[in-house]
Amino acid sequence: FEPLCVNYFNRGEYILVSGTDRTCHLVTRDGIKLGTVGDEQASWVWCCAARPHSNYVALGCQDGTIAYYQLVFSTVHGLYKERYAYRENMTDVIIHHLLTDQKVRIKCRDLVKKIAIYKHRLAVQLPERVVIYELYSGEPTGMHYRVKEKINNKLQCNLLVVCTDNLVLCQEKRLQSLIFDGTKVREWVMESPIRYIKVIGGPAGRISSL
Repeated sequence: FEPLCVNYFNRGEYILVSGTDRTCHLVTRDGIKLGTVGDEQASWVWCCAARPHSNYVALGCQDGTIAYYQLVFSTVHGLYKERYAYRENMTDVIIHHLLTDQKVRIKCRDLVKKIAIYKHRLAVQLPERVVIYELYSGEPTGMHYRVKEKINNKLQCNLLVVCTDNLVLCQEKRLQSLIFDGTKVREWVMESPIRYIKVIGGPAGRISSL
């Protein structure tokens, strides 16, 4: 891959890189690849440019094709009682304690795809793995998170929730319960696609979900 054009996007927060692989890549200023803009083109992408003060990107290709795309960034977040976790800058997770207004940042250095939070657990899905964090202190206002486990698998899911000892993945009609080493322990198949899932609570190992 040889880059042919480099341009800023979103006031310099991200960078567009297009070239001989017939695609335009969106990367962070640290060089972390976030994804591609649109489809793969039929020829080299010689130029890429962002419309000022907007989320539109134009591409110019060697065969004369001009493509115009709108980039939409979805909200990735999770909430449990007074703790609100959300994605920032595509690669960081912010945990905000709503009562004390304290905030802590976790730098994941990869694209954050999904976030789930429950009591002292925080799960962050990245493209090639899921990282489970735990509160270092049991204090109600504690904000020091440390890595507890990593599942080094590329997991496909529409929804993700975390419990005390399990992850629950939802993919269309299928629910899967995994322990933190990635082993699947239970599976349920519903009659219709699942649109929402919420952890209600309960003792460890017997937590209920709605």
